[in-house]
Amino acid sequence: MLWSQLCSFGENASSILLFLKNIEKIKIMKINSFDHPEPILFYDCSVVHPTNELKQRRAYAGAAIKKSSTDSAGAPTETCVDYKLNLRLVVHGKVSLIGSGGGGGGGEEKKEKEKETETETETETESFSSAKESDVVVTTEECWSVCSQLGGGYRAHAIASDPQHEHLRLVPWAGVAACISRTTTTTSSSSSFLSSLERNKTKENEDLYPTISGQAYCFLPLPVSTSLPIHVNGYFELSSNRRDILHGDDLQGIASSRAQWNESLLEEIAAACMLRLIENEKIRLGISPTNEQLEGYYNLFPTIGANDGDASSRRGNPWMSFVNAFYAGLAGKKLLHCRVRSGVWLVRFLIFLFSFPFFLNPAHINVNETNADLLMFLFLAISHLLFSCLLVSFSSSCCPLPAAAVLCRIQHTLSCSQSLVRKQ
Repeated sequence: MLWSQLCSFGENASSILLFLKNIEKIKIMKINSFDHPEPILFYDCSVVHPTNELKQRRAYAGAAIKKSSTDSAGAPTETCVDYKLNLRLVVHGKVSLIGSGGGGGGGEEKKEKEKETETETETETESFSSAKESDVVVTTEECWSVCSQLGGGYRAHAIASDPQHEHLRLVPWAGVAACISRTTTTTSSSSSFLSSLERNKTKENEDLYPTISGQAYCFLPLPVSTSLPIHVNGYFELSSNRRDILHGDDLQGIASSRAQWNESLLEEIAAACMLRLIENEKIRLGISPTNEQLEGYYNLFPTIGANDGDASSRRGNPWMSFVNAFYAGLAGKKLLHCRVRSGVWLVRFLIFLFSFPFFLNPAHINVNETNADLLMFLFLAISHLLFSCLLVSFSSSCCPLPAAAVLCRIQHTLSCSQSLVRKQ
């Protein structure tokens, strides 16, 4: 049905505006030609406070040149376009309030819903004119961090500059977007609508780093899920049905070049944008983020789960190359947080992760009586011992645990290791 498709479009209006270059507002209205000649607003989605700078940054992709710019040495240069985007979606729910004498009418409406589209539309129109209405307004405000980039990849620059690909009009542009916060407010203008919503009462629900289902974008969302915690946009080459980006190792000719182009956008440009987004969030969180903030921050790190197909399908997944490129670029960046010295960000080779039960009591870990498991446990025990000794070397003001407590933990870890060796 046309109206249901419009409603679905309105509910996803925020994600549609996300990577568009110039459109700032989407409204969906319905005209009741009988008693309501004025259009009735149902969905209203807009960019909040679109400044001139924000407009220029959003429209930058539209003015992007065909090939990435180069420096004097011929190496591709990059142009970063990062900004915060605040989106507001207001859903006006017109709910009919039928009195006790309208029970039969409600049954007739239920039957009418099973008829053809035209009959259903007439029934909806009659219900608006014969019943009281309650405005239930649901306002959702989202803050998005958008990081985009023009150029910067040697491989992408080489493919775009190849005279054989001139007819493809390839533009080395890609970006990512992560939802930083989401606030939902529900307001009812009628006291008889719901027992939980009194007249003019408002309910608010705020989520920090809400979970989203990542999608691929070619400025508009494609009907394909990436299994990533962020959205990825780019001047991708699309498949023949225009529902997915072109990928595959068994392609030949120009199709193979187009697939390699998509791969280069993900590995060289989109992954760099993702690293920049994580760095921006690290700066925003500061040196003493809360546990909730850290949990949401680490949830932004892209992964392709073990349940997302078998190993062979994951190898052929174009988004796996994006994940691999992201973690390859993570090596020298201080993006992992440690609470030592009142909070410090460290590079990954200075981090050793322990399971929380092991740090509290290693005796609670179940170790199978096999040489491999014993060696693994001894490795963890020795690593824990070295890490504890390192903590003891800090001053008491910098150490998260008292020195005596750390020494007791060392002795307890060694005793657990010795008992397991005797059993083995």
